[in-house]
Amino acid sequence: MDTRKLWATEYEKKGIPSSFRDTPTQIVKLFVEKYKPHGTALDLGCVKGRNSIFLSQSGLQVGAIDFLPSVLMDLEEKSRRLNLKIKMFCQSVTAPLPFPANYFDVIIDIFCYKH
Repeated sequence: MDTRKLWATEYEKKGIPSSFRDTPTQIVKLFVEKYKPHGTALDLGCVKGRNSIFLSQSGLQVGAIDFLPSVLMDLEEKSRRLNLKIKMFCQSVTAPLPFPANYFDVIIDIFCYKH
């Protein structure tokens, strides 16, 4: 079975918090509260975008990467409904990123490379 199908199945089981929760990860909330970042942020392996949405609502320009089109479509709908401008990229995080070096001020990885 290919990797995309494996992850799609995993998300459907709702075993990973990012596959079913809408609230941002606690560490991302604490980071924003403490450091009050500005500029650009990248959410690696964003799934349905709970952290991308929070970062955007916190005033950052956000890029979100995941390799499943279905989860990015969910994020696109949510961001449109919330009037947020999140740039989404459908690709593996192991492929070269489509940005110049040092483009982002903040990059988050919530359990993406853990696996």
